[in-house]
Amino acid sequence: TAADNALAGRDGAAAALADPACASRATVVGNSVTVRFDAGCDRLPAMGVDVTGTVVVALSADPVGGTAAATFDFTDLSVNGHPPVDGTASVTVTSVAATQASFSVDATEGTASLSFDGTVDVTAYDIVVDGDGTFTAGPVTYQLAVAGVTWSVTDCYPSSGSVTISVGRVSETLTFTAETEMLGQAELSQGGSTET
Repeated sequence: TAADNALAGRDGAAAALADPACASRATVVGNSVTVRFDAGCDRLPAMGVDVTGTVVVALSADPVGGTAAATFDFTDLSVNGHPPVDGTASVTVTSVAATQASFSVDATEGTASLSFDGTVDVTAYDIVVDGDGTFTAGPVTYQLAVAGVTWSVTDCYPSSGSVTISVGRVSETLTFTAETEMLGQAELSQGGSTET
């Protein structure tokens, strides 16, 4: 059930992050996992990821409604030496059908915030994401639109779909094509001009 999966995720996260070489403390209270990373954490040596700070993850599930949610609170979180940040994020997923789910994401950090609602369709080979949202940075709010972004589970990049960012009357669209999948190149369009 969704509840069982949420609890299994909680326990799995605690076990994985309890590595003393990375997380100096991982504690589980109810459905919440708190992890404090010490300097020098390198759980992904191939990618060279260094993490410091504290992350609290709380999981919840409604088996009847088919909804699972995760909330994240991070304090002094820094990755690869970037300035530490404090903030929150939440993700809610609702089952629509056997191969489709709707989701919502809300995140804040300082004066920046992100809100996004979308759907995910999963086939044997592809994941397709659609949705709309807003990103606010200080006094400026950007509109986000994701249309049919298709990602094969065996590829590094999407093979179709687009992401559009708009503010006022100005918009830019990043379009993924078969060349994106093979070469990592996408088309960027603004006004009447397009470049790869």
